[in-house]
Amino acid sequence: MDIHPIEAWRWWIDGLVDAVLLVEERFRRNRPMRLAPVEGGHVVVHAGGRLGRRVLRPGSNGLEPRRLARALEDRIVDLVVCDEETLTRRLGPLPPESRPYVEGIVAHQLERMTPWQANDTLSHHTIETVDADDPRLMVTVTATSKAMHGAAIAAITARRPKELRLVRAAADGRSEVVLPVAAADVGAERARIGLTLRIGLAAIVAATVAGAWWYVSAADDIGSRVSEIEERLDAHRRRLMPAGGAAKSDRDIIAALSRDTPMSVIALENLSTALPDDTHLTALQIGHGRLRMSGVTRDIAALTTTLEATALFTEPVFTAPTVRLARGDKFTLDLRVSGADGGGR
Repeated sequence: MDIHPIEAWRWWIDGLVDAVLLVEERFRRNRPMRLAPVEGGHVVVHAGGRLGRRVLRPGSNGLEPRRLARALEDRIVDLVVCDEETLTRRLGPLPPESRPYVEGIVAHQLERMTPWQANDTLSHHTIETVDADDPRLMVTVTATSKAMHGAAIAAITARRPKELRLVRAAADGRSEVVLPVAAADVGAERARIGLTLRIGLAAIVAATVAGAWWYVSAADDIGSRVSEIEERLDAHRRRLMPAGGAAKSDRDIIAALSRDTPMSVIALENLSTALPDDTHLTALQIGHGRLRMSGVTRDIAALTTTLEATALFTEPVFTAPTVRLARGDKFTLDLRVSGADGGGR
């Protein structure tokens, strides 16, 4: 394991910065400031649901009145929206291996799930499993139109709030967050704390760098010794290998080929039966217990669900991001062929 001392130093400092920010966060006032829409602007929603008297509206120099606008700075701001201004859709179930590609899948399906163009949509998605016994993923997508709230979002963001969220007002007076919109850039704060820590902890840093350097050197030395021992063992195995070993290896290869060939035929038959009518393949590879295929489909979620239902194909993994085309979504999918790597056919 090769860990550069400078990288170890950076990780250490970042951890200390996060700890300091967490302590500051505990002592900072974090009660969200709620803004409800009224004619001509927004008003502050006080405790108990009481509306403020002053209307926060956009002016020639930003939000007015300025004293109320300054209250937004470094605060969590909740912008209340109506239920009919947001849409919530569910996508799935998807295979667990698709989690790294969920963001791309949502982006490609966004215009199908909402009445707005993709460039006029604010969206947010959450991922959860179907249940405790089913690891497949269910994706909940919440979206709204930028045109409805774009001016208010831009004006509020200009006041540099700590965080801006679109929320729905629940029946009990609380806020249900539907869309995190923006968060303040904490880079300057992190840089200030990081510089202070670097200056104040110079001695500890020197000791840490020396320890990390010793660790890397020792790890490299141990790795080279292990490699040397493995080479010697391989040489001994080659000398002790019986003369009939080569023939035995050839017989094993022939037996493996005879076992894989029937499974390839079975896999092709099951694949041709399971593929939906709106799916077209452009490439197909079968070997070593795996099946890889590329093509175009109208519904990726339905494709993976149908293949898993055959019980012959398991562990679906998208080996490349899906690409949206006019005739559907282009995909590359890798599956395990059950029973292809052993007996029990």
